[in-house]
Amino acid sequence: ATFSGNTPRQTDRSNLLDTSLNYGAVFPENENAAIYVVKGLFGGYTSTFSNVEYYEQRGDYVQSQNRDLWEYELNLTQDQLELLVASSWELYQQENTYYFLSKNCAYRFAELVALATGQDVDFQGKPWSLPLDVFVDLATMRGSDGLPLIANIERVHAPTTRFLSAYEALDDEQQTALELSVRSALNTDQPYAPAPYFERSDISDKDRAEVVEAALLYIAMIRAQDGNGDAIEDIVSLDRAFLIQRIKLPAGDTGIGLSDDTRPPHEGHRTSTAQITYLNNNRLGVGIELRLRPVLTDFLSLSAGEAPFSELSMGDFSFILRDGRASLQTFDALRITAISTRKTGLPYEYKPSWRLRFGAESESLAIDGDVVALAEFGYGHAFAPTTNTALYGMVEGRLDTGRDTVRAGLSVGAIARIDDQVQMIASARSLASIQDFERPTLQSDFALRIGNQRDSDLRVISRYENDHISGRTMELGLTYSWHF
Repeated sequence: ATFSGNTPRQTDRSNLLDTSLNYGAVFPENENAAIYVVKGLFGGYTSTFSNVEYYEQRGDYVQSQNRDLWEYELNLTQDQLELLVASSWELYQQENTYYFLSKNCAYRFAELVALATGQDVDFQGKPWSLPLDVFVDLATMRGSDGLPLIANIERVHAPTTRFLSAYEALDDEQQTALELSVRSALNTDQPYAPAPYFERSDISDKDRAEVVEAALLYIAMIRAQDGNGDAIEDIVSLDRAFLIQRIKLPAGDTGIGLSDDTRPPHEGHRTSTAQITYLNNNRLGVGIELRLRPVLTDFLSLSAGEAPFSELSMGDFSFILRDGRASLQTFDALRITAISTRKTGLPYEYKPSWRLRFGAESESLAIDGDVVALAEFGYGHAFAPTTNTALYGMVEGRLDTGRDTVRAGLSVGAIARIDDQVQMIASARSLASIQDFERPTLQSDFALRIGNQRDSDLRVISRYENDHISGRTMELGLTYSWHF
């Protein structure tokens, strides 16, 4: 869920003039994100329903926030639709206490659907309410006519998604022509000169138009990202060059960038995961690790609707059972990683990669139960050798309550999807105390997912650590994951 919650439309027609119903927490305009999370978890906000025209809500999500939007059309009868609208009117602007993990936007939307259809959304029996679980439940339901309750699913592409899709659809010569033409348009010291590609007699008007339309989508992407107006001069220069160039070509939409085989979000891994791992540690021997991840999208998740090469985990914790003892191994209150790869050679397209983690973990792989609280952060860059592969490097920092309170260093990693059945991630990092940079701790991790079932998979893992106190420690494991 986002700050503004989930928005069901009050109609069975695709019409931007429809009224949308929104539910979310009421918070100050410039509220700090960390404060928002804490207050949201513990009921620090009131919440209410509000409504705007759907074109405004869609524009906020897609254009202002530059996010893809998935529209799920429900198979409702006219009576059910009128009941939903009437119930929404009664709830409009009534205040409730907002809880991020329970009585949130997903919970309230599920209440409305249950009222209209007579079918309960039970979030797969979980004690918490996640937005995606609503649609997982809806996908199993039937309308009063016996047909699936979800009648249709459409993806509304954000400007960045639409441009990158268009760019990938161009051939190599077209991509080169686009980049040369964009750089010429941005060079205000000289008149705009289209790439030589456009002057060739063997190039069709359709091929030329595809390049120019990709350029117009590129301009739309910059405009969506430019919240502060810093790029306005470049946008004007690009507009002037490519709008004139497009007018000179035959009319008609080429359809560039519209192909999409992305699965809708509810068809990926379920939102929560329980894992059991058989471990063999060269120092500590055999153990069993039990892990619960209530909110999870990780690098090995089945890709369905989410940003590639990203992870989000909340409330993730694991225990190790070894030699008759149970010890806390890790606890991630929050872990977010966004690996952003450069896909073109154009300005404005690329964003840095970053990671953030708050929680606790065993201080050393060589010791069970020696837990320290921590905060970690990283910032760096990544590139994609292929569509399904990302390589990254980051500068990292760590604060913890252990023997080395402040540490810094470097990390590198590789993420690859071999096919839908096999996906892997490998990473390594070196962290050293700011008081002793000559003796860093070296760590590496490897994980391989096997299987493409939505509710389970097998994983092979390895962990390695080498520090000046414990020496070298290595752990191998086989994991069964159950997604629910």
